[in-house]
Amino acid sequence: MSLTGKVMKNAAFQAGSQLVTWLFAWVLLVTLPRYLGDEGFGRLFFAISFALIASIFMNLGVNTWLVREVARAPEQGPRLMANAMSLKLLLSLLVYAAQLGIVRGMDVTAEAVTATDIIGLAFVVGAFGQTFTSYLQAEQRGREPALALVAEKFVVTVGSVALLYAGHGLVAVAWMHLAGALTSTAVTGLALYRHIPFQLAWDRVVMRRLLVGSAPFLIWIVFGEIYVRIDVMMLTSMVGDSVVGWYGAAFRLYGTLLFVPNIFMTAVFPAIARKFAQPGEEAALATRRTLNLMLLVSIPLGLGMTLVARPVIELLFGLQEFGHAVENLRIFGLSMVFVCIDVVLGSVLIASDRQKQWSYAAIGAAALNPALNLLLIPWTQERLGNGGYGAALATLATEIFMMVVAFRLLPEGVFDRGSRLTALKAATAGALMLAAVAPLASPGLVTVIAVGAATYTVAVFALRVLPRADVAHLMHALRRRST
Repeated sequence: MSLTGKVMKNAAFQAGSQLVTWLFAWVLLVTLPRYLGDEGFGRLFFAISFALIASIFMNLGVNTWLVREVARAPEQGPRLMANAMSLKLLLSLLVYAAQLGIVRGMDVTAEAVTATDIIGLAFVVGAFGQTFTSYLQAEQRGREPALALVAEKFVVTVGSVALLYAGHGLVAVAWMHLAGALTSTAVTGLALYRHIPFQLAWDRVVMRRLLVGSAPFLIWIVFGEIYVRIDVMMLTSMVGDSVVGWYGAAFRLYGTLLFVPNIFMTAVFPAIARKFAQPGEEAALATRRTLNLMLLVSIPLGLGMTLVARPVIELLFGLQEFGHAVENLRIFGLSMVFVCIDVVLGSVLIASDRQKQWSYAAIGAAALNPALNLLLIPWTQERLGNGGYGAALATLATEIFMMVVAFRLLPEGVFDRGSRLTALKAATAGALMLAAVAPLASPGLVTVIAVGAATYTVAVFALRVLPRADVAHLMHALRRRST
């Protein structure tokens, strides 16, 4: 099977699994805020965010490094995996112990502490599953990780909804997160065990290579996750659980659509990593095509989220308790466009061995975002009664900063005049979509989607947003995939 064919196959697996998990995510989005309320949902969102930050130090950037190294040299995979698992075991025990102590020193409720403990344990289990998944992705085996993701979300969603209907609360939902992590890790672990010997090893040479090689990825992940999640910690300490609940509701809606850049990341990254093993026009062309396609999809996705923010929040949660989430979701819609672009650009920088420079950008973002939050959260809380709006604005500004830096770091010749023209056409199509929906008086959800989608589709074809060569390449890959 050709490289493009493998990418298409893995993307198909990822798209199928993400569609199913997306549906599960929507079920949770409808159920959790209604049953937990804005304060309870805020505590859950805090617990997940806190545990996610802690989990960074269990992984140390090893997963991303493992994908690239195994993709380039599959014969070294089992040896690298054995050492990676030993390191992961040690780090998980140390980090989880630290997490238990830190959360007890914070000014949060006892219920939030218990939920954080349980969800933190789920992230410990998930850390091993992520390593299994990284190895499978490096070998472009997309089916098993896709099945694992579906199984995890099924357990979390069905279990949480059943327990909430039975009268249980936040802690019960936390236990279902742990059950889901155990399920997912078991699926990927069994798939990997059938493929390579499962063992632990502590080879000083390999371990040094692993730590040194993954260090730039760690820097990026640490500071990247800090600027994504620090707003929740700051909101919790500055404005309280209700505002965190409004912010969390909008963020979770935004998060349900992040499967689009994630599919690109998991399916395309190993292929691009191989292309950049011998940099040249072929690698640059693959990057341009990926970025063009991402632009085509991300603009209606992000701007569409901004347009449907009010009817979606009203339908899912009600405006009486979650009305302020509308403001947050509109800003997250704009952020979505830049996040999608940043995922592609970041993948290219890592594939081309520019992760060190990219990690410096993450450090800058991690400094910029809290500074903006310190200014914008109290300012918007005082004027709008919604500090989450300021946190969302800080996220948008940070993503724009990352995009600007990433373009400056790209290898020469990757983003050419044709790419700039495609970006301009895609932005024009998005602007026409906004112009078509804006004059409508209090439009419903169906009306906004219908008018926006029709306008954008017509504009894309009229402007010929995708270059003809890209369209021909995509059609050829689809035809080969179907035969």
